[in-house]
Parts: sequence; structure tokens; C-alpha cells
Amino acid sequence: MAALGQTVAISPGQSIKLNSASVTGAGTLDFYLTDPANAGDISAIFQVVGTLTTLTAALQVALDGVTFVDYLAAAAFLTTATSFKLVSPILKGAKWRINITVSTGGQDFWITCN
Repeated sequence: MAALGQTVAISPGQSIKLNSASVTGAGTLDFYLTDPANAGDISAIFQVVGTLTTLTAALQVALDGVTFVDYLAAAAFLTTATSFKLVSPILKGAKWRINITVSTGGQDFWITCN
């Protein structure tokens, strides 16, 4: 799956768009969490903004930064019918990505965390 941009660093309290251009088609959006001072669990809100003609996306994690597995499978994460998702916990120290398998209509993917 092709990366749709560079890996984005997310700090708590920021709302960040993960993609630089509207997403149509398959691909991945990679990110990681920063905030070494916060020792507690982190929650994240994901929102898809745009024309949701068709969307299927899974939230994946790679503890080694390379080998990704589903943290939330596509049916439980972002879909055409569910454009908003609260996920808790999201752990620091791992590389995360949204694995978009189907996307038509053009969307932007946003994240914010505490």
C-alpha cells in the first residue's frame, strides 16, 4: 500500500490533517504520538471530512515501526457510515497508520488527541 504523505508527529491538544491532498483511492497515512511528559493513556479522535461516497479504512500499529497489524479492523474504524471515531487508548512509542483500502469522493483525515 502506498504512503499518501510523510509520517506526521502528533502532540496532544493539536488538531492535525494527516493528508496534504484530498484522498481518493487506497493508501496509508502514517503518524506517531509525541509527549514524553504525559505518562497516562492517550485518547484520539479521528474524523473524515469531505465527500464520503465510499470509504473503508483500518487503524493499524507497528511496534517495530515496520510490521503493521490491525488495531481496529476496517469494519470497526472509519467507514462510509462512520466518519468519526474515538479510540482509547492510543499508545506512544509505536508507529500508527490509517490503512485506506477503499476511498472515493475525496476526503481529508483529521486527528486530535489528549
